[in-house]
Amino acid sequence: MSRFRPGMALIVSLTLFVSIAEIARSAPLLTSDLTIGPIRWKTDINVYIPLDPLRNNPDTPRTRHLQLVDAVNKWQAALAAAGLSLKITPTVLDANGNIPGTDKPPNANGQGNVTVSWVEPAGTAVGETVPDSTGEPTGKTDSKGDPLLKNESIQDAHVDIDQRTTDKGDVDNSKALATMLHELGHALGLKHEVVARNY
Repeated sequence: MSRFRPGMALIVSLTLFVSIAEIARSAPLLTSDLTIGPIRWKTDINVYIPLDPLRNNPDTPRTRHLQLVDAVNKWQAALAAAGLSLKITPTVLDANGNIPGTDKPPNANGQGNVTVSWVEPAGTAVGETVPDSTGEPTGKTDSKGDPLLKNESIQDAHVDIDQRTTDKGDVDNSKALATMLHELGHALGLKHEVVARNY
C-alpha cells in the first residue's frame, strides 16, 4: 500500500517527469531477475478512469480525468522507450461508471486491470495504491512494512485519487497528474525506494 501526501506534490511534480525519463534509460532496474517494476505484470494493463466527479460543477467544472489519462500515456511512452513490450491502455468510464459501449463496470479484480476511484481521504494523503500480488513469501518486508515476495506477480491494482479541489483549476490539474504518475508507478510495482532483495 502506498500513500502520496500533498507536501510531496511540488517536488514530485517536478521530479516525476525526470524519473520517467530515467526509467526509460535504466531498463535493467525494471527487467532484472528479482525485478522491481512492470515485469511483475504478466499481462497488458487496462487502466479504468472515472470521469471527474466535479465535471458538472456550475462554478468551476473540472476535467481532471484527462490528467489521469495523460499520466497513463506518459508511463506507456516511458516503458516503450525502455524497450519493454508491456502495454498500458487508459479507458475513461462513462457517466454511469461503465466501460464505454457496454453496460458493465470494469472488474476491479480482473487480471491486468487497474481501477481508479476519486475519493475524499480522511487524512492528508492525496493518493493511495493497493496492488493485488501473488508470490512466494520471503518473511521479509520493505521499509513500509509490506511483504516482499519472490517471483512476485501483480494481478490487478486499485488506485485512489483525492477529489478535493482548490479555487485554482491549474493547480488541481497539476496535483491530479503528479498524483496519478506517482500512484501508477506503485501500481506497476515500483517502491518508494529500491529495496535490496536477498532471497
